[in-house]
Amino acid sequence: MLRKTSVTVFGVFFILVLYFTFNTEVFAQFTGEPESKKEDGLKWGYAHIGLAIKMFEVNPGNMNDLIEPFEVSTPINFEHFLYLCGGFRNIAQIEYRWGEDSNNLFYDEVGFPPTQINRTTIDMKFDYSQVLFKVNPIFFLKGLEFWTFFFVWGNGSVDYVDNNGDGFNGGTKKIAGIEIGKVMKYFAMSVGYEQSSMEFENFKIRGFEPVNGNFDASTWQIHLKVSVGFGI
Repeated sequence: MLRKTSVTVFGVFFILVLYFTFNTEVFAQFTGEPESKKEDGLKWGYAHIGLAIKMFEVNPGNMNDLIEPFEVSTPINFEHFLYLCGGFRNIAQIEYRWGEDSNNLFYDEVGFPPTQINRTTIDMKFDYSQVLFKVNPIFFLKGLEFWTFFFVWGNGSVDYVDNNGDGFNGGTKKIAGIEIGKVMKYFAMSVGYEQSSMEFENFKIRGFEPVNGNFDASTWQIHLKVSVGFGI
């Protein structure tokens, strides 16, 4: 039921963001910024705070091989994150993002008879923060003054832990992707796709011997973002 609700919310939000972003007339009326008058819109820069929802999937890489009998789950999940961003017109932007992505860990224990496997689900989350840099390579094209076609890259820190802080700690994260949207003085919307790679050095969970190694994993995500703030 919760998963069906998440899919519905994501779908509705996706349609709304696309509608407001790509319908020029509606976007102009909603933001109060005439699309046809650049002098009434964003001249220099902006600072916004925003909320995003996303659909993502984890690829556990070599993690499951190194932490057996534990196993990282790999369903498509839905989450949200918060961010702060500032930019120079539609040319460049820097973003600070933070959030928690729920993604369970399984523990398989041999039961009785030995052919029976008892699976325990451990509530885990990717707790992360990251800094992203964005550049629009076609900012000079006429008629696209409010559009952003960003190439995105960045780095961050990440822990994959349970409620006690046990799991994979001290990880690093690298991000690359694209983002398309519109930005105005007081409002912005965008749709983006990103891939990220993660590396961890150890795995430690209560009641088990720590495991050291080079753990790697990756994720992909599609996100929808809305931000508000001020600009000049």
